[in-house]
Amino acid sequence: MSRYNDDVLDGSDDVKNHYNNWMLVSNGNQHLEQRRMFQGGWYKELVDSALEQCRIKFRKLIDALPSGDIEAVQSLFIPLIEHFAGIFVGLDVPEGICYREISDALLGPLNEAHSPSVIIKARDTLRTVEELIFSSRPSNDISLLSITAVVRSLVRDGSQSRHQGVAMVSQVLTGSVHPLLHLMSNSFSSLLDFPEEMAKLLAAECETESAVSELIRYNPSFHYIQCSAELDTELRGQPIFRGDKVICAVMAANRDDSEFTAADTLMLSRASKPSASFGFGHHACLGIRATRGLLRVVLEEITNRRLAIRPGTSPNTIDVKYGMRGHRQLHLRLEKE
Repeated sequence: MSRYNDDVLDGSDDVKNHYNNWMLVSNGNQHLEQRRMFQGGWYKELVDSALEQCRIKFRKLIDALPSGDIEAVQSLFIPLIEHFAGIFVGLDVPEGICYREISDALLGPLNEAHSPSVIIKARDTLRTVEELIFSSRPSNDISLLSITAVVRSLVRDGSQSRHQGVAMVSQVLTGSVHPLLHLMSNSFSSLLDFPEEMAKLLAAECETESAVSELIRYNPSFHYIQCSAELDTELRGQPIFRGDKVICAVMAANRDDSEFTAADTLMLSRASKPSASFGFGHHACLGIRATRGLLRVVLEEITNRRLAIRPGTSPNTIDVKYGMRGHRQLHLRLEKE
């Protein structure tokens, strides 16, 4: 299966070639080699360092919150994700530019409703990312572990082309922003919908790791992923022809009653079982460790402070694009039990 649709990127060869290099999916051997790199000790050390710094950042964000209703996306989730991306990706982003804006521009061409101006913005953003990768240098010990520092080294020794390096940083950057942002808002929204599960979490009646797995299953960032078939094939008797559009309905798979008992119910103590949220096999998401870790950190800090998540008084708004679904605004209160 190809990762993206040819027709989405028609007429923009430079941008199209960039997305075709994401995780080097068009070259099987290089793709597997790159995945092995992300399973090494360097990656674990990077994730662990980022998570510990994000724990400190989240504590400061909680301490700075006013009493009463808050809009959690702007006051909690975006600052936390920006902090995480800054450590994890490691681009020396100029003042006034945020990782979320870069991610929005890079993801723009993957939205089928894009306009020519979206392609131009993506192309200009790619050039900015390339300049930031190869003109700046790590400023501290932690940034020496970052994705940007690793890519710079790979390009320097010839293991990757410059174009592949930019594609790798770009994909990790977008994966570090929007999916994490939506997962945070979806998880808090789910706990608002099931206050009895929130009570169990605060009472330590469920393990944090099982709660993380269940929140990711119940309301994942990606509700569907659309691809194009590269070869004629057949799936459970259904013929699929080269060029056919194929949609993986992640949410439907995660709510399959034959796989999960009471699948439409959030149960934080549910025995951990793989869901479709991160994919499987060679194309499983590389950010599983980082994503689970950041959600675990947030739940631990909420639980340690015994802060119950209560509904706010203002309406919430949903953000749906690129197959992802989360909240543009999520109003709530954090009350000490």
